[in-house]
Amino acid sequence: MSSARNAAVNGLWILTCVKDALAHRIWRDRVAQVQAKVLMDIVRANRGSDFGRLHGFSSMRSVGEYRNRVPLTTWDDCEEAVQRLAAGARRVLTEEPVLLFEPTGGSVSGAKLVPYTQRLQRQFTRGIHAWVFHLFRWRPSLVAGCAYFSITPFGSSRGRTSSGIPVGFEDDSAYLGGLMRRMGDGVLALPRAVALISDPCAYRYVSLLFLLQRKDLALVSVWNPAFLEILLGNLGDWWERLVADIETGRIEGAAGLERDVQRACQRRLKASRRRAAELRSIFGAWRGRSPRERDGRGRTLYEALWPRLRVISCWADASADGPARRLKLIFPHVDIQPKGLLSTEGFISFPVGESESAVLSTRSHFFEFIETAEPDGRVKLAHELSSGRRYEVVMTTGGGLYRYRTHDIVEVTGAWGRTPMIKFIGRADMVSDIFGEKLAEAHVRSAVERTLRMNRISADFWMVAPERLPDGSGFYALFIQPAEGQESPRTGRALAQAAEEIESVMRANPQYLNCIRLGQLHPLRVFRIAERASEDYLSSCVERGQRLGNIKPPALERRTGWRAVFQGELLP
Repeated sequence: MSSARNAAVNGLWILTCVKDALAHRIWRDRVAQVQAKVLMDIVRANRGSDFGRLHGFSSMRSVGEYRNRVPLTTWDDCEEAVQRLAAGARRVLTEEPVLLFEPTGGSVSGAKLVPYTQRLQRQFTRGIHAWVFHLFRWRPSLVAGCAYFSITPFGSSRGRTSSGIPVGFEDDSAYLGGLMRRMGDGVLALPRAVALISDPCAYRYVSLLFLLQRKDLALVSVWNPAFLEILLGNLGDWWERLVADIETGRIEGAAGLERDVQRACQRRLKASRRRAAELRSIFGAWRGRSPRERDGRGRTLYEALWPRLRVISCWADASADGPARRLKLIFPHVDIQPKGLLSTEGFISFPVGESESAVLSTRSHFFEFIETAEPDGRVKLAHELSSGRRYEVVMTTGGGLYRYRTHDIVEVTGAWGRTPMIKFIGRADMVSDIFGEKLAEAHVRSAVERTLRMNRISADFWMVAPERLPDGSGFYALFIQPAEGQESPRTGRALAQAAEEIESVMRANPQYLNCIRLGQLHPLRVFRIAERASEDYLSSCVERGQRLGNIKPPALERRTGWRAVFQGELLP
């Protein structure tokens, strides 16, 4: 597709985003008012639902009444109602019908089917439009290029419930709004049919094929940066087959590709001898060399392959920090934009420019916040938040989740106007409890991040996880891959010192300290990972049934056995 056509389609897309982006800006100084409006719109729309009748929505007139009548909920409180919806019941949580169920990743509490209604999709669209508008405003050159969005994870369930309601979005363009659904084939690097590929190798091959075809690739949006690392890691073995397919316009190198999917994908693949010759020259110049090495024009391999790439949007906190920094090394010409906080259940925040924090999407849902530092867990509204404090997010959405505890912990880092800017810290429900120690992820994350920073240790990957010993006792290990260039005799001493300091902070938890005193747990140790930490972690998660692309890197992993997964050694 030409730059002019890219610009035309992207320009139309931006125009559809202007209204929502301006609305966010107009309301950014009136947080209480916009939040009250969002809530009462949800209440009025669902007065006739079973939930609305039970809680008196028809007579509800204020935020205060809503909070007094409706209790805080978790998924356990919603599950029975969702099961009724999946079985074909109507007007259970909302008056609107359920359009589809979207499965969650199931990495913490098991897979859930989240009901999607038109109102919920509009709420997501408000946040997505604000992000897209600010993204193009921040980097205007994106308008002339195409984009790669990996939103729906590979391996996502698609099918129907017993009553015939679809499970799973058909393709990623459904997330991006109506215009991109209709016109996105040109400016989206991958055809929709790629989402239907079931074989993982074929999925990666075809994804790379279409990415290599597009010299005009300008934007990459993925969840986990390690997913992109793994995808690119196949180039060294597959590039000759990939280039041959680009030259002929036929997909011959993807074993395991279903015939109907192959035909659908091949309709989008255009034979290009010119691009094939260019790619052969580029790969030939880097044969036997690291992708980070530079050619005579000062380019890394990926700069040469995609010279117009300007932004990679991905997770960049905790264990994703290392992979995100490694992407910056191989894409030095690219801005790495940390993603906002969003989940299958709701759209919580969106990034603005290059800030590490994101703006609360006050026009998407109604938000409340439980202050984690207060013993009574006081629930505050969005306009009552204080900078520097940490909160658990609670939301009410148009999909039928009411005062729903997301268990996401965020820290308020500032404000955009008067709208809070937040940063994801961890999960409140991520608690490791083998012997009664009750270690919370947020506590562990804070201890490790502070200690590594104070000891000037940079890591490409880290996480804390329990390990079992033959006598039935155990210990927690800091699994860490030091950043490239940090390996030295000093590193071992620094890691040992860091382990002592992290252990000291963890012992502030009385349950953990009691387990140490009883001999059930031994002090924290360090497992130094030699290489491929992110790749091995993702591969292990996929083997355990999680979906590639949707795996969230934790600070605290509850499962044991990681010494057998990683390549490295347990330090004395």
